Order: sequence, then C-alpha cells, then structure tokens
Amino acid sequence: MMAVNENSYSAVFGLIGKILYKYPDIEFYKEIDNEKLFDDIPLEISNEYIKTAEKILHNFHTNKDEKKYDKLVSDYQDLFVGVNGVVKAPVWESIYTSCEPIMFQHSTLDARQWYARFGLKIEKLYNEPDDHAGQLLMFFAYLLSNEETKIEADEFFKTHINNWINEFADNIIKGAETDFFKGTAYLLKGTAEYYSKQ
Repeated sequence: MMAVNENSYSAVFGLIGKILYKYPDIEFYKEIDNEKLFDDIPLEISNEYIKTAEKILHNFHTNKDEKKYDKLVSDYQDLFVGVNGVVKAPVWESIYTSCEPIMFQHSTLDARQWYARFGLKIEKLYNEPDDHAGQLLMFFAYLLSNEETKIEADEFFKTHINNWINEFADNIIKGAETDFFKGTAYLLKGTAEYYSKQ
C-alpha cells in the first residue's frame, strides 16, 4: 500500500477541524457540498471507519432535501453547543482527559503553550478554552503541512489528540442526526486510527 503523504493527512484533519470549529454557517455547508470535498478523500488508506464515512458522506451529497443545510445548523447546535444544558459531544479535550469532566484544565494551558511555540494564538483567546477539538485539529494539520515540524506533529498528536479523539468521535456518531456529522466523525475516527499506527 502506498505511504500516505503528510499533506493528505493535513488536508483531512484541517477540514474536519474547520467543520468542528466554525460556527454553523449554511453557506459553508453548501460550499462543502457543491465542491464535493468528501467525494475524493485524499488518503490512500482503507479501514472500516473510512469506508463507512465514504458511504455516509455520499448519502449527504446525494440528498436533495432543500432543508438539509438547516438541519446541519440544528445538528451542530445539539452536538457541540447544547440544548437545555445537554451537550451531546463536548468539543474540549479537558472534558475527556481530566480527572473530572470540566474545562480549563492542564490540556488547555498546554495547548496554548504549543500554539505560542509557533507564534500562534487562538482567535478567541481568554474567551474560550484553547483545547477546542477544531483548533487542535487545525493546528495539527498546520504542523503536518510543514516538513520541518513532522516530529512535533507526531508529539502533538500523541499528547493532544490520540488519547481522547476516539471517544469524542463516538459521541458525535451516537448523537448526530445528519449524515454530514456522522460521516465526518467516522472519517475522523478512521484517519486518526490509521495515523496512530504508522
């Protein structure tokens, strides 16, 4: 099997990060759909999660329901923001990796220090924790896209992604009402699994 190019990983993790981080936007979802960004997943790999992702995301692309984008906005809110105090898939690493499921723990500050090492800081610094799944995945994609930071990318993956992303993806799969988010979660799960074994 062909070795996977880091730029391919970077493209997939970066897109998933943006989907998770970007506040729900119908035009953004339409752009992903119209460009059929998931129809040609740029990875020369195959595992059960990625095969499942491809099927589910194909269903999303072929769905002609005019309200499907509105449903994505609603699904995003239910999954990641919460309704009546219930968040189906919390997006903060610290929720999954701390002794108690609360935000602003060690992982938050450590992520901030990682960003600072590369001259970066999150857009909403001091207004939201730095260990948001979307931010972590976009930063990981950034590290992967530079040949000089490959070793740092591996370390960041082990420290801030691999130890909780599977549970997070499972929460999305269990809670999602739309093919778009279910498929994205399977893609995340499959790609992270494959990357962890290389």
